[in-house]
Amino acid sequence: MNELQDVPRVIVLTDDNDRQWVASNIRQLRVVPAHYENVEVIDWDKLATQCRGHCLYRRHRDHLHLTPRGQQYYSQLILDAVNS
Repeated sequence: MNELQDVPRVIVLTDDNDRQWVASNIRQLRVVPAHYENVEVIDWDKLATQCRGHCLYRRHRDHLHLTPRGQQYYSQLILDAVNS
């Protein structure tokens, strides 16, 4: 984050899957804005469940891969954050 300290606004996204390391990474990302005021976190791990319709391909065991609807939702979250 030190490399980005002069960037006016930095948006980071949490992850959403059940890998062992993800919960720890999410906790670490959520505290970054307390140390860097130019950082905003989008909580994908919370927002992914709010996607209406079939947003994840069911054929993948990890339920990680986004369908076109999921891609649209994910992209819109980022676009909304950038434009706010």
